[in-house]
Amino acid sequence: MRSLLGYLVFTAVLVTLGLTLLVPPIVGPLVVARVREASPFGDQPLDITADVNALGLIRGFVGEIHVSGSGLEREDVTIGKLDLTVHDVAIGDHSFSSVAGRLDSVTVPLPDDVTLLSIDRIDVSGPSTAVVATAHLSRDAALAFLRWSFADAGVVVDELDLIPGGISFVIFDQRVEVPLGSQEGALVIADLLGTGPMELLTPQTPDPWRITGVTVSPGGMDISASVDTAGLLAGR
Repeated sequence: MRSLLGYLVFTAVLVTLGLTLLVPPIVGPLVVARVREASPFGDQPLDITADVNALGLIRGFVGEIHVSGSGLEREDVTIGKLDLTVHDVAIGDHSFSSVAGRLDSVTVPLPDDVTLLSIDRIDVSGPSTAVVATAHLSRDAALAFLRWSFADAGVVVDELDLIPGGISFVIFDQRVEVPLGSQEGALVIADLLGTGPMELLTPQTPDPWRITGVTVSPGGMDISASVDTAGLLAGR
């Protein structure tokens, strides 16, 4: 019995060592291939690496997935550079403990099909249950976006400018200063001339993002949004 127990323990150790040494090289390329298949950029080149270990696989997780690329396009959106790292990715529902990284030089067409919004970078962080994306707009980009927002709402303003915490402009021959903020998931002017909030950027019901905050300075504007990755993963 003792020799049989010893043999079983020895066998278990060999199996464990085999998993530790052999499984990652086999599974790693499969993970990379799966990520590449799921890429929203089709066959555009991406550098994808996966840190896979046996203990993580037993727990149902891939330790780390790193994705980077440049000159990427998705429909009318272009990304100069992408660099994201995701940790502890669940094999079952693809949830993850954290993501960190950024997208640089992003251009997005506004709904007028004429104006291209240039975003210096978008920082991404947080667990899959609470991912936050913060878009950093230069002064020129922020003003272009605000001009489009006013025009889309049919509001005529002149001499639009950025100020700490908000914007200033001339309307009805009067210069006014108003703060920008988030309200019910939208980017808004809290109160425009006593008429109530004016929405500048509003998610539609099925959109997986909601504005959570905005920071404005004379040099530019940062817009933060929460992203419903659970909904995105469920609909993949």
